[in-house]
Amino acid sequence: MYLRSLAITEKSLGPAHPDVASGLNNLAELDRQEKKYAEAESLYKRALEIREKALGPDHPDVAQSLENLAGVLILKSKEINVDSFYLRALAIRKKVFGPESHQAVASLNDLGVAYAEEGKFPEAEQTLGEAVALLLPKSKQDAATLEIVYTNMSNLFNMEGKHRKARKMAERAKACHDQEGSPS
Repeated sequence: MYLRSLAITEKSLGPAHPDVASGLNNLAELDRQEKKYAEAESLYKRALEIREKALGPDHPDVAQSLENLAGVLILKSKEINVDSFYLRALAIRKKVFGPESHQAVASLNDLGVAYAEEGKFPEAEQTLGEAVALLLPKSKQDAATLEIVYTNMSNLFNMEGKHRKARKMAERAKACHDQEGSPS
């Protein structure tokens, strides 16, 4: 169905239209879910190229494409350094939405997870800590996001063998989860 829709979109709008990039992104996501990482990578790259040309290098959709591509590269091979993709996405989101925006925090979280996956534990800890620092003042309205970041910090500390810190972060994540479920 996506292939047919993409073919129609490409024929009517041209192969370099942002809607084509969105269709490619959707197909790539399906391939990623089916663990067809090479196919997903190719589609994500094409979507990124289209978005950069059509929307400019600092558009939020370019940031999304960068993070999608980085994510599939991590799944495909642990040997690939994806920091530059996440750092560029973070820079775009800070520029477009502001350095303390929800979008920038999400990029910080993704970058922190990527650092952890690459074994860059100090960088991961610093980046995830920065995300927490931005979220704490608005923890009531962003409890779900804070829960995710604390969970990722817990995972990071477990990877490092810092089990006490991991437990502390897991407890904080649970507290955010519990807060989220309680009426305001």
